[in-house]
Amino acid sequence: MRYHAKFTNYTVPAELPVYIEFVSKGRHPENHIHDHNFTEIVLILSGEGLYELENVRCKIKAGDLLIVPPGLAHGYDQTGTLELVNLTYEEQKLYFPLLDAYELPLFELFFPSGGRRLETELFTNPLLHLTGTEVEITAKKLLQLRNLLRNPGHGNCFKAQGIFIEIIAFLAEKKNEKVISKWNFPGLGAVFELMHKNFNRQITVDELATAAYTSKRTFLRQFKKATGGIPPMEYLQNLRLQHAAKMLYSTDYSISEIAIMCGFCDSSHFSKCFTHRHRQSPRSYRKSRTPVSG
Repeated sequence: MRYHAKFTNYTVPAELPVYIEFVSKGRHPENHIHDHNFTEIVLILSGEGLYELENVRCKIKAGDLLIVPPGLAHGYDQTGTLELVNLTYEEQKLYFPLLDAYELPLFELFFPSGGRRLETELFTNPLLHLTGTEVEITAKKLLQLRNLLRNPGHGNCFKAQGIFIEIIAFLAEKKNEKVISKWNFPGLGAVFELMHKNFNRQITVDELATAAYTSKRTFLRQFKKATGGIPPMEYLQNLRLQHAAKMLYSTDYSISEIAIMCGFCDSSHFSKCFTHRHRQSPRSYRKSRTPVSG
C-alpha cells in the first residue's frame, strides 16, 4: 500500500523546516512505496541497491545523489548493503534570499519556481554521482547540520541555515548536461534571472524574448516546453505570488505594501490572484501561518 508522509510527522525547528535522517546499512525497508509533501535529497553513502520512482527502476550505488519532489511515489529494493542520508525540506517555507541562485546550473531542480512543473523523468535516475571525497565532505556537512537542527537556540538555526545553503549551492553548481538538455534551452538562464531579479516591475514577453536572443514566437514555444506548458506571464505571476506568500509569513508589511512590492498594480488585484491560487485570502493565509504565542 502506498504511504503518504507529511512534513509535520517530523520534529523540526519552526524557524527552519529542514530534517536530516541517516539510515545505516541494511536498515532501510524494502518495497516501501510512498510519497510525501516535501522535497527529499538522498545521498547514497555506501553499498548498492535498486531505486524505484513512479514504477521506473534503476540501480544505485555509493556516491549517487537523488532528488525526490513532492507527490512522486518512490521506494527502494535490495537494500541489504545500502547506507544513505536523507535531507528533506519544505521549499515553500524557506525564506532566505535566493539572490542569483538560479544562475547555478541545477538550482531549479532543487527549488522549482513560478509554479514550474518539471518532468518526472528528470528524477527517475540519480541527478549526480559524487566522488568518494565529495561524499565524505557532504556527509560531514549533513551531520553538522543535523546536530544543529536537533539543538535549536543559541543561534543554531541561523548557523544551520548557512550550512543548508552551502550544501545546496555545492550540489547545484555541478553540471549534468543530460538532465539540463531535457528542460533547458539557450537563453533560459538569462530569462529566469531577469524574472527573478525584476518580478516587482512590468516585464513584457518581448523583453523576455530579447533576453533569450530569439524571436517572440520561438521563445513562447520553447518556454512552454521547458516549463511543462506554463506561459511566461503565468510563470511570472506565480513567481510574484510565491514571493508574496513568503512575505506574508515572514514580514510585517501590510497587504497593500506586499502587493506593490511584488509587482501587482493594487491590493485588490493581488488579493484576487492570491485567493485563486491558494484558496484563501492573503489575510487568512497570514493568520493561519502566524505562530501562536504562549
